[in-house]
Amino acid sequence: MDQSRAPRGNAFVESWLACAVCGNGIRTFMVRTATGRLYVECDECLSGFTVVSGAGLDGHFWTDLTTWEARPASRSEVLAAGLAWSIRDERGDC
Repeated sequence: MDQSRAPRGNAFVESWLACAVCGNGIRTFMVRTATGRLYVECDECLSGFTVVSGAGLDGHFWTDLTTWEARPASRSEVLAAGLAWSIRDERGDC
């Protein structure tokens, strides 16, 4: 993920849920700019996931093959989506 896309003064909002494809990487909440829809992106394998649930990440797609624009989600957007439980703790703890 291109770090230059980060909102100024804000850190990326990360999820503690494991990537269902590679099991590695930083999983960051992103927003599709045209629709406002949230998804999670893995910076290691460039997987995207449209479904975030207690069972994990699902609804896989490859982010490098998309033709639409996206930006990092703000913390308030993630909270408004009811996904506070999936946010990685700021101290780096899960």
